[in-house]
Amino acid sequence: MAFIIITLGLIAGMFDAAINELANTFFINEFKSKTIETNVKQMIKTNMDYIFIGSTILAIIILSILMIQTIVFPKRIGYYGITLNSIVFSQVL
Repeated sequence: MAFIIITLGLIAGMFDAAINELANTFFINEFKSKTIETNVKQMIKTNMDYIFIGSTILAIIILSILMIQTIVFPKRIGYYGITLNSIVFSQVL
């Protein structure tokens, strides 16, 4: 489950990079002397970044919960992962 979520987040990041590069190429060819930032490009880029960050946080939280529930890994690693993700999540908001 965590692998699928992180994979979807990486795909969103890949779409973000592709859209950003395509948009920059078209705008540079059309407006060589001006720098224009469109709202649509920024909106898509921001949304894809949030999807990537959110899926990474969710995947690490799922893995941390699984580490706490199983006896294979030390529980402190799972608690550390949840603590670190809650700090990162609070900074993203």
